[in-house]
Parts: sequence; C-alpha cells; structure tokens
Amino acid sequence: MNILQVSENYSAGGLEKFIDTISEALVACGHRSILAVGNLKVRGDGPKFQEKVADDFGFKANAAETLRQYVSDIDRLCALIEEFDIDAVLIHPYFSLFPAIAAARIMKVPVAYVAHGIGSCTFTTTETHNTLFRIAVDSDVDKVFVTQSVFKSFFLSETPVSLLRNPVAEGKTRSFGSALLQGRRWALCSRLDGDKLQAIEQIVSWLPLLGIEGLDVFGIGAHEESLRQFAEAHGVAERIAWHGFRESWLEEALELDAGVIGLGRVAIEALAANMPVILLGVNGGICGLVDDDLYDLSADNNFGMADIPTLNSAQTLAGQLDDYYADPSRYLFGDRTRELFSASRAVAQLEVFYENSVLTAQSRSDSGWGGFVNALRIAPEQETPYALSLAFVYLLKNEFSLSLPFPATRNSLFISKRWADSVNFARELEGQLSILIAQHDDLLQIMEHQASYVESCNEGIDARIRNLDIICYQQSKRIKALEETVAQYRTLLDGQSGQIERNKARIARVASLAKRNKARIARVASLAKRNKKAVALLKGWWPYRFWMGIRARIKPSRH
Repeated sequence: MNILQVSENYSAGGLEKFIDTISEALVACGHRSILAVGNLKVRGDGPKFQEKVADDFGFKANAAETLRQYVSDIDRLCALIEEFDIDAVLIHPYFSLFPAIAAARIMKVPVAYVAHGIGSCTFTTTETHNTLFRIAVDSDVDKVFVTQSVFKSFFLSETPVSLLRNPVAEGKTRSFGSALLQGRRWALCSRLDGDKLQAIEQIVSWLPLLGIEGLDVFGIGAHEESLRQFAEAHGVAERIAWHGFRESWLEEALELDAGVIGLGRVAIEALAANMPVILLGVNGGICGLVDDDLYDLSADNNFGMADIPTLNSAQTLAGQLDDYYADPSRYLFGDRTRELFSASRAVAQLEVFYENSVLTAQSRSDSGWGGFVNALRIAPEQETPYALSLAFVYLLKNEFSLSLPFPATRNSLFISKRWADSVNFARELEGQLSILIAQHDDLLQIMEHQASYVESCNEGIDARIRNLDIICYQQSKRIKALEETVAQYRTLLDGQSGQIERNKARIARVASLAKRNKARIARVASLAKRNKKAVALLKGWWPYRFWMGIRARIKPSRH
C-alpha cells in the first residue's frame, strides 16, 4: 500500500511526531510513505521514513493562496499520485485539505482526513473555505479519523468517523524495579507558549510543596524568559534545568527523572515508557497524577480533553505523589499504553480503511472536481486569492449545485451541500436538529472553555491597552507643553514684530530730518559762499583800503 500524506506544515511538535511514527510503522509493515508539505521547517533529522518529501506547496491560510497556486497544488498532487502509484491519501490539517481532496477525487483514490484537534475542525474563516470544508468532510472523504473521541460530534452523523489514537513507536521503557521511580526529580516537556503558561507556572510555584527537588524542562517558546523570571521570583530557579528543544527528551528523562509532567502526546509517550505522569490541563491548571480513573477518562481523548477537572490545591497533588511513592505500580501504565496506542494498530486501521474504500473510490466519478479545476485554469483572476475569486465562487456554486455560500462562522459546521435542494435540506435538517440538541451540552462546555481562554487573552490585551493609555497620556502632556512653548514663542515674535515696525517709523523720521538738515546745510553753504564773495568785494573797495591803511598807522596806546 502506497500512502501519500499531505500536511500544511512540518516543523516540530505532536503533528510531526504523528507523521513520523505512522510512517515508520507503514514502512515496517512493507508499505511506502510519501509526504507532501507546504511549510517545511526541518528540525533534527525529520521528516523520517519518507520515500519522498515534496515541499513548497501553497496550502496558505488567511485566504492568501492565489488561484494559480491552488490549481498548481492540485496538479502537483495528481502528479505525485501517478508517479508513486498512490493507493490512498491521508490528509493532515489545515489548508492542505482543499487541494488534496480535489487531487484524490480526480485521481480516484481513497482519501481520509485526520482531525488532530479542535483547530482541525474550526480553521475555516471565509465563506469559500467553509463551503469547501463542508464539501470535503460531508461528501468527498471516504473516512474521517479523529485523535480525540470528543471531536466526533463536529461531523455529520452520515460521515464515517473513527478514532485513530496518537501512535507511539516502540522504544526504551523503565523497569518496575528502577530506583529512579523513587526519585524527586521530574521532567516537564511542553511548548513554552501562552496557552500552556498558566499550568506551567502553577507547577513551578508548587515545586516546594510537592517535594520535587529538581525539574528538567524540555521545550522552547515565546514565554521561556518570563518563566525563568517567574521561577526566580518564587525562589525555585536553582531547582530548574532548562534544556530547550530535544528530540531525545524521553530518553534523557528515562535516565534522569522519576516521572513526566505534560499533556497530549508527551503524556502518551511517557506512559508508554512506563513512567508516571502529572497531567496538565488543556486550558490551564493541573489535572493530577494519572491513575486508573484519570487514565480511563483521558485515553480516548489523547490525554488532552478540555473537560477534565483540575486540582484546586498543591496539597491534593502532594497527597497523590505520597500515594505514588508508597506504591508506584498503581500509577504505571506501560503495557496498557503501548498496546492501546501502538503504531501497528494505527496501520491496521489504515489498511482496513483502504480495503473498504478502494472499490468505491475507483468506481465513482470525481464529484465535479475535474471540470471545476479545468475551468479554473482559464479563469482571468489567476493572481487573485482563490477564496476571494469571483470565478472560483461562481464555478464552485455551479459545479457542485450549491446555493450561495453561507456565512463563514464556526457554528455553521453542520451545513452540508447535500441539502442544497430545498426539499431534501428541510428533511435532513429535522433529523439533524435532534442530533444538535443531544450535542448541545458538549458543545456548550467546549464553548465555555473557549470563552474562558478568550477572556484570559482579553485580560492580557486590557493590560496592554492600559499601558498604551499611560503612554498616550504622557505623550499628550508632552505635546501640550510643546504647544505652550510654541505659543510663548509666537507671543514673543508678535512683540518683536511690533517693535520692528516702531523702529522702522523712527528710522523714517530720522531719514526725513536728515534730509531737511541736508537742505539747511546746503543753504548755509550757499550763504557762506555769498558772504565770502561779499568780503572779497569789500576788501577791494577803496574806502575800505583807505580805512585799513589809517587803522594800520594808528596803533592803540598801551598803558
């Protein structure tokens, strides 16, 4: 059996572990695995056990993939199916679903969708994507696999849905007689991101009360630095070793630690290795040390169900740890977990899926996908995001006999193209109403948990808004001070301009006076000139000369 797995992303995390583990088991059973991925970020030596890895597909979220990219993705997937003689297509989230479902239907091979979590069912955010999602999961997939039973309720009753447990590969396990089972050092493995922050902070603050002397933290994330500061503030920084991302975290924990703190795949892998697990809550908090009751409650939901109650005090968890150290065997589930979550069991499910679907897939038509994609090739809007393309929406409506797309809300997940015909729609809707009523409580609880999460996010946003308000207030005060300074300068300039005008008037008066004085000086000079001429005439007059001669002879007597 040749399996083509299609995924939007491949980097590091639970999805990638799922792909690697299932691929390893497929190869071990004599099958072949080919991986098509949009955003490939290789960390370590993954992707593993693939005969071929084809990357750089579009598969873009937020309506970003163009019409040209969408058609190209379908063509490339069809080429892979033909080249490797693919027997079945296994689709992982998210926007990889839409090109992959078209390629599988065009090439007439069985196709299954794996819903890994709530995001796998609620990622559609546009009318077009929501319509494509309903066409895919309601009509065109041969099987939907969910890793948590709770998510079966997100699909229509007619959709073939089965639980596909998160597969765990065979590996090293801890013996029941290991001295480390009595150790006081534990491992915490998790992404250090916002959705895990509250639970991790709670564990860190409880360390002294739980008697945990050391904590090995395996993981990276945006909140690593804030967690380090949190540990410092609570006086437990010296108890914690930060190891970052390690693919070999479980092997290291088996050599160092008594047990593991985590949720989801981390919890499953640790339980399979015969280690005790303190289960963290999906929406924060600590669910407690996994015992028979908590195992039964969590096993069908990937040890990550939102409805699991959390502990109110460190004393309760400390009491559970005391019971564990008194009798560790009650909290070790290695054999049970390896059998329940074995990768070979998952492969057997895929083999049954193929056997039950191959004849139907080969015999039925492509459901309109072939003509739909061919019509898109000649559409004029090749560089337009396909979810916004009028040609795409028009062809989708006509090829699949759909009414106008419904509003893209996450509560519209129960709308199917099968009911486009008004009579059948009304009939089927009556039956679905009873299902919706029965599922109301479960959905309401999920919505309440989501609302709680959104509320916690809003609190953080409110704090940021308050900080921005303070900054804006300070800036407004500075602006006001600058405005006052500018006003003072304007007043000063107005005063200076008045003084300048007065000085100009004075200068004009002085210039006028200088002009009159110049005229007076000219008249005096003219008078002096005339006087000079008169004196010269006088000196030439004979009576004057006569008088001066007499005067010169007569000398005044001196006494």
